[in-house]
Amino acid sequence: KRLAHTRSRRAVIGLSGGLDSTLALLVAVRAFDLLGLPRDGVIAVTMPGFGTTDRTYNNACELARTVGAELREVGIAAAVRQHFSDIGHDESVHDVTYENSQARERTQ
Repeated sequence: KRLAHTRSRRAVIGLSGGLDSTLALLVAVRAFDLLGLPRDGVIAVTMPGFGTTDRTYNNACELARTVGAELREVGIAAAVRQHFSDIGHDESVHDVTYENSQARERTQ
């Protein structure tokens, strides 16, 4: 309803390759189908970082291609390394700061 009301022709979905983002992409694609909009109006953005496995990355890319969404990739490793440098955090310490820094970059 929201897409129809706003007359949106594009939707952006973060796609990690996990279950939650997979469902979000499938719902967006289905909404576009119901509205008669082209599936390439759904933009799937993957943002690989240090913890991204080949399996989840490949799942995300293959899913986007399979459903006909536009796939974009924004690597976050360099930005997260800069953040570690800015706050004086050792990249080899895999603690809450390490995990939150990656999540932080994905939400900016």
